[in-house]
Amino acid sequence: MYEAVIYRILGISGLTTYYIFWSFPEISFSPIMAQFLYSFPLLTILMEIRLSRPCVDDPTRYIAECHLGKRLDMEKLCEILRETGAKELKCSLNLGVARFELEERSVMLYKSGRVDIRKIRTTDEARIFLEKIISLVSEAL
Repeated sequence: MYEAVIYRILGISGLTTYYIFWSFPEISFSPIMAQFLYSFPLLTILMEIRLSRPCVDDPTRYIAECHLGKRLDMEKLCEILRETGAKELKCSLNLGVARFELEERSVMLYKSGRVDIRKIRTTDEARIFLEKIISLVSEAL
């Protein structure tokens, strides 16, 4: 199994940043090749990270939203989160959503592949948490 490596490929003005996840770390590429790599969805995931709105309990922090580009297997996801002892885990197969705490951030994973992370300050901080989340739940993708 290969570790995911994340490359920042495009910064958009405002609160949106795009990242590309490349599954073969021994192969690197320039941002110009991102369009080519995007045509191979089994190898890459093009991901938009967006800071959508301020958190209710702390207006200096935001809710980061993104999509993994793949659906999640909720049975595997819930099993993985239970085995790892995720804090404050709530997992619903019927609703297709899992909620847990990771380093004082609330994370919601949806069956569709959508991810919400609360209490984030920047897209770079969101990227760091996404790396942790993807490494944690990669078997459910």
